Amino acid sequence: MSIFRRLYQVARSQLDLPKVDALRSQTKKETYDTSQEQPMSSESHVESVPPPAPSVQYYANLELEPGAEFAEIKAAYRRLLLLYHPDRHAHDPEQAHTAEEITKGLNEAMNYFEKEREDGR
Repeated sequence: MSIFRRLYQVARSQLDLPKVDALRSQTKKETYDTSQEQPMSSESHVESVPPPAPSVQYYANLELEPGAEFAEIKAAYRRLLLLYHPDRHAHDPEQAHTAEEITKGLNEAMNYFEKEREDGR
C-alpha cells in the first residue's frame, strides 16, 4: 500500500464520506421543488451530520474494527509505524511530510487507547 493510498484512507475515515455523499445527493434532489419550478433554500433541507466518536476515528487510523483488544491495537500501531515512519521516507520530502502526518495520527490514537486503558474504560 502506498503512502498516498494510506493518507486517502485516513482522510476518508476522518470525513466519514458515505454520510457526506448521501447528504450531497439528498441536498441536490431537494434543491428544486418540482411543482413550483423555483429554487428552494437548501439551508432548510440540510441535516447536520454528527462527527464520529473519537475512538472510531482512532480505530480507523489504526486500520482496526471498533472494539479491538489492546493487544491488537498495539500490534497494529507497531506494524503501521514501521511502514510509515518518516525516516523510511527521507528520500522524498513530500512523502516524508505525509509520513509525519500519518505518524502523528498513529501516535494520537495510541495515546488515546493507552489513556483509556489506564483509566479502566
